[in-house]
Amino acid sequence: MSMFVLLLFYLLLLWEISVCKSKCEINKCSANCEGKNITHVPKGLPRTIERLNLRKNNIIEIEPNAFARYQLLQYISLHGNQLTTIQCSSFNGLTRLTTLDLSNNQLDISERIGDVFNNLKSLHNLDISQTFGSLNKYYPLLGKLINLQFLAMDLVRNSDFQKAGMPNLINLEKLVFDHCFVNFLENITFTYLSRNIKEIHFRNCHHIISAEAGVFMPLKKLKTLRIHKSTMSLSDALKILHPFENKEMETIEFIRVNSGYRQPKLFASPKAVVITSEMMRYLQKICVSNLILAECGIVDFKPKSLLYFNRPECLKKVVLSGNRFPMLNKYQEVLPLTYRLVNLTLFDYSYNPLSYDGEIQYIHNDQPFIDINSGFNFCDQVSLYNGDKNALEKSEHTSTKYIDRRYNTATQEYIDNMQGAQFRLTLPENLHTLRLSHFLRKEDFQGTFLILKAPNLQYLDISYFNADWFPMIEFDGPNKLRFINFSGTKSSSFLLPKSIPTLVNTTNVKMENAKLGRLFQKNPNALNFIPSVEVLDISNNNIWFLPENVFVNNSEIQNLSISYNLLYDIPKAVLSLPKLQLLDIRNNFIQSINETVRKWLEQQNLKSRNTFKLFLKGNRLRCMCDTLEFVKWITKTNVSLDEPKGDYLCTLKDGTVMTISEVMQKYHDLFIDCNSGHWLRIGIALLVSFVVLTIPVALVVNFRWQLAYWIYRRFRLVIEERMKLKSKYDIYISYGDQSLHWTINTLIHKLENSWKMITCLDDRDILGGEICSDAIAESISNSRNVIFVIDDSFQDRIWGKFEIQRAKYEKYAGNLQHIIIIKKHNITVQDFPSELRQIWDDVIFIEWWDNDDSVGWDRLRIALFQKVL
Repeated sequence: MSMFVLLLFYLLLLWEISVCKSKCEINKCSANCEGKNITHVPKGLPRTIERLNLRKNNIIEIEPNAFARYQLLQYISLHGNQLTTIQCSSFNGLTRLTTLDLSNNQLDISERIGDVFNNLKSLHNLDISQTFGSLNKYYPLLGKLINLQFLAMDLVRNSDFQKAGMPNLINLEKLVFDHCFVNFLENITFTYLSRNIKEIHFRNCHHIISAEAGVFMPLKKLKTLRIHKSTMSLSDALKILHPFENKEMETIEFIRVNSGYRQPKLFASPKAVVITSEMMRYLQKICVSNLILAECGIVDFKPKSLLYFNRPECLKKVVLSGNRFPMLNKYQEVLPLTYRLVNLTLFDYSYNPLSYDGEIQYIHNDQPFIDINSGFNFCDQVSLYNGDKNALEKSEHTSTKYIDRRYNTATQEYIDNMQGAQFRLTLPENLHTLRLSHFLRKEDFQGTFLILKAPNLQYLDISYFNADWFPMIEFDGPNKLRFINFSGTKSSSFLLPKSIPTLVNTTNVKMENAKLGRLFQKNPNALNFIPSVEVLDISNNNIWFLPENVFVNNSEIQNLSISYNLLYDIPKAVLSLPKLQLLDIRNNFIQSINETVRKWLEQQNLKSRNTFKLFLKGNRLRCMCDTLEFVKWITKTNVSLDEPKGDYLCTLKDGTVMTISEVMQKYHDLFIDCNSGHWLRIGIALLVSFVVLTIPVALVVNFRWQLAYWIYRRFRLVIEERMKLKSKYDIYISYGDQSLHWTINTLIHKLENSWKMITCLDDRDILGGEICSDAIAESISNSRNVIFVIDDSFQDRIWGKFEIQRAKYEKYAGNLQHIIIIKKHNITVQDFPSELRQIWDDVIFIEWWDNDDSVGWDRLRIALFQKVL
């Protein structure tokens, strides 16, 4: 019986190990068990794993020696489980563990089991934020983690950092309070923190009412202070900078710090804050490299406050986005400061909603921060503008580079009074990123000429800029601009002649939602100002047609996105891009790709050594007889697609939607009628051809003598009378302004009253409202003769060249008897329009010396009344 029980136990153990292995993804030295509904630490994983991801499972308790099997582990994440209990010996044997994440659980960690982490001698990074079951729990004993460098936790009530051993953490450099449950930050709050902390973060501090000025006095080495989402007033936040005046700091970052957020979430909004010099008295004396005051409700600032610093040369990055204050009316402070910001590289003045009635879309920072190596949720709030990435974390904003933008011109009223004026704007010498995105205050720079000196500007973001007109811009000195973002800004406001100079160094351009669809119809050469662009995004522009020459000056394009438009075919303009390596045409209305484009795609793929990418997802592909070759091509091509070849959806003739793999499996059933239709069309074509050829031949044979006589009679009649019968006018007259008086009072009078001829003048006989070119062409076509009165002013005649070309056409078509040139005044033949010199052998030339030239009248009469066959 005992043997049977042991055998049963052994079988259950093997089954459990196999289940654990099947649930977890093993990849070399890591095991990913995230979201597998695991209820305890797996025991059947390879012993050699170094990383174990147990995020988002249902583990309630960590048993003693739960990880003893995996002594090589360096990384463990238990984030988002239902942990309530950890034993003192739970982490025994993990002598190499450097990173442990226990965040977002309900642990009962107290002084009773305070030594739970004592054996983790190599631990560098620890996250116990959002872990406590209540707000008054003790911190666990951390004093023996002498190698700890990063710690994330909550700031709880009755916190006792001394009992937790925090003063012993001599290597701790970065401390994050993920949630704050205290109401007051007093001078003694952080007395027993490690003196070596260099960076401290506060996130989600919705309970803080006030803070005393000396709260950070114990942290002498602090270089970075970040406060995100705090209900303390901005005045208090600036006040706690007191210990750092006359010192150097790396980063001061206040995002959404405003007492207005104390209201319930539905009604929370920042209170209006006016910055004064008293509020800024400590910050102004700090030599800070990165200054971020975003979404803090700032609506204005007094003189010598927000823009006044004792050492502005320290500033490298300044972010003032998400507030509501203008700077155009502070130009007297801005201009002098510009020359002192010698090390500034980034400035962001985005999301400024003055005079904006809609909902403001701010930059939010409430998304979890992800470990760039493991992907687990770590509590630390990283700066949106910090170039250094902690090994544990990655912000959702790190891929978005924040850009700066400054207007050093004048107030709006000043601009309104100076329409057409020149403004010279000199940016700081080292500024390379400039952002004025979602600037919603209405600005109008029509007629303004801006001379911009930006020697190192490389990144410019003016997306969703609310302006009907942009200034005409000219660069003073070198232009190194590499990236520019026009998204959401009306293209008609900046893509005007001379508005933007040619950006010869710009390689990356983004123009989403810029209303380019209509612009390309009016101006096919709208993209000529970016001849060096390599990455171009013109998605979401309601483009239904692209002119063939739209990219004629953009041959360097390698990546092109025209997704989310209204295209039914891949535009021919794309075929003119020899260096294209990626084409994104997702979410259009494309039904198939024709043979010409398919061949070109294959050639590009060969040229790029099978690295060409085509994104087709979201189109309305058709699987019918006329697109059969395209369907076959998708399944065989070596071009890299954005979906597995067989997973694209296509619509059949009866409206059924199937994947291409399903279509190919039912190929013969679905397309059996395609060839029969082909032969039917051939038969019909042959029958129609036979009928069309046979009936005329039969008629000619039966009525050959009658036809011969009729053709002979009609030929003579047409030859003799055709000119007279077809013509509405005898003469169409074109003249220069200098000959107007002679033409009206002398020439027209003679022709109409004495010679009884019908004449046509465009100024007199063409009705208003008609299309001028069509009316002139019809008038010349209905005239027997054309007279050109040439003088010095004829070159200035708007429709002169068109009239000459039209007369030439009618003459060669046999519809015109004569083209007569009357030379007036002292104009030489060399000054005649070049179009006349090209048909010199086919015109009658009359040189008119004076108004009563009898020889001229005789020559004109002979030319008009001679018989022409």
